Amino acid sequence: MLKKIRTLLLNANYQPRAVIPVERAFALWFEDEKLGAGIGKIDIVLTAAEVHSGEIPEQSRFWRSPSSSFPVPLVVALRKMRSPLFDLNNTSVGTPNLRGLMKRDRNRCLYCLREEHEFESGNYFTMDHIVPRYRFRNPADAHHYQNLALSCLSCNLKKGGRTPEEAGMTLHGIPLEPTRQELVAHDLLECQKVFVTWCREGGPVPEGLGAAA
Repeated sequence: MLKKIRTLLLNANYQPRAVIPVERAFALWFEDEKLGAGIGKIDIVLTAAEVHSGEIPEQSRFWRSPSSSFPVPLVVALRKMRSPLFDLNNTSVGTPNLRGLMKRDRNRCLYCLREEHEFESGNYFTMDHIVPRYRFRNPADAHHYQNLALSCLSCNLKKGGRTPEEAGMTLHGIPLEPTRQELVAHDLLECQKVFVTWCREGGPVPEGLGAAA
């Protein structure tokens, strides 16, 4: 099934800033900043029409109205620099939640390594506190990404109020606090992730994915 296409918004310095609906990208593209609305005009860096990897079906490359046809914008950049404090690489990931944990752990239970489609009926993903909350003087101190594992309900109940070692279970991987870029990466197509990597590491953008000028 084709992943829903969304647009990667870059700041004027080409640092990833947000992932926005395609409709919002079109609105920014045609927006007149003199009206004082929105965050300003954008330049289109990469469109779906320029991607030749086969990732995007032909019928999904263009947005069509009764009178016009426009390539779907995949990566856009603000023409004017906005505060870098709100770029993805500078913003906090915030309070851990199940959706963020699923993205960080790639939709796989860190104990049994099963994905959701492998669960038996009535099983589902939960957040497991690796060191139980009751062992903290302030239980809120237990709720951070380094002490959280994505766990199916079955494994969570089996572990109970124990550590993995005490329960005789193996925690696969080292839980770390993800970056905002890592969390939004799951909302991007592979061709868009190339630009996130390029912004972070520099170097040439692979041929066939447009040119970052």
